[in-house]
Amino acid sequence: MQRLPIIFGTFFKIGFFTFGGGYAMIPLIEQEVIDRRGWVERREFLDLLTLAQSVPGPIAVNTAVFVGYRIRGLRGALAALTGTILPSFTIILLIALFFADIRQNPVVDAAFKGMRPAVVALIIGPVISLARGMHWTDDKRGGRAGHLGAGLVAHLCAGGRGRGGHGVGTGRGSQERRRPMIVLWQLFVSYLKIGFFGFGGGYAMLSLIQNEVVVQHGWMTNAQFADIVAVSQITPGPIAINSATYVGYTVGLQTGHTWCGILGSVIATLAVCLPSLTLMMLVARFFLKLKGNRWVEGAMRGMRPVVIGMIAAAALLLIFPRSDNPDDLNFIDGWSWALFGAVFVGSWRKVNPILLICLSAAAGIVIYYLF
Repeated sequence: MQRLPIIFGTFFKIGFFTFGGGYAMIPLIEQEVIDRRGWVERREFLDLLTLAQSVPGPIAVNTAVFVGYRIRGLRGALAALTGTILPSFTIILLIALFFADIRQNPVVDAAFKGMRPAVVALIIGPVISLARGMHWTDDKRGGRAGHLGAGLVAHLCAGGRGRGGHGVGTGRGSQERRRPMIVLWQLFVSYLKIGFFGFGGGYAMLSLIQNEVVVQHGWMTNAQFADIVAVSQITPGPIAINSATYVGYTVGLQTGHTWCGILGSVIATLAVCLPSLTLMMLVARFFLKLKGNRWVEGAMRGMRPVVIGMIAAAALLLIFPRSDNPDDLNFIDGWSWALFGAVFVGSWRKVNPILLICLSAAAGIVIYYLF
């Protein structure tokens, strides 16, 4: 039986080096959970990804809860969840407290220019390994290939959603002091709703977050929200968790007390994770009991190729973003493609993904800052 500190430490390390959203977490989980510790089989891992995308909430959080519950039940789920969100929560809170202008630091910007193509390469690696683990040689291979194509096309068509709405914020929250308990309660309810209805991962949840904090409550303006999204994108961890922590601190701080800002960040983060924790444990419990059921197995066989296609589409959208904004580009020159190729080869040869991310960051600093 695995010890809880080991589960916590494993997912803490995964959460600390997860740049680029929930899909970027997949190669790290594959390395730690499947290859290194053998907690989950490869085919079961593919079923896990299918379930994680079918339940509302951040994909990274859903995946961590399932794996933790699979290993040690409720305690394992809580340990995995805490380990996943604690690094990003701590970093975002420190940024909100002390380093608001970190995204404009040229060294940090250069490091992320090196890491972005590396993240794409690391996402593509599991697509190939998971696809190789599929049984494509039976008499239904044409149907499975069609499912993969359906997942690819569907995710590409939805790729531009959730990247920002057009609500007009008034910033009313920054113009008046509100009673702390009322604001914190509204913050909890808002993020609980976001967690329950946020299907499709962090980027799909951004439009819900914007509607709640900008349009409905007027806690901040669109420009402030855009700054928060930018900070969330350049720090490790699921983007939905990062934005919840930053928004919670900003909203709590509007009451005039620093402690309310810290408490607000805790409340928003816990509220957005609570639906994932509850629903994913229920799904995991019934799935593990019905795992041998032929109807469940048949449904999973049909959905596995779709999940592979969706992961591949996520990588393609990172290579060819649906935006004319230069800041959204992950491949800005030939060096980006060179880093992509080097990391892809390293991933194929089973080099640790964390090491590859660190080396990519160092290469980015050398290429884009020192020269």
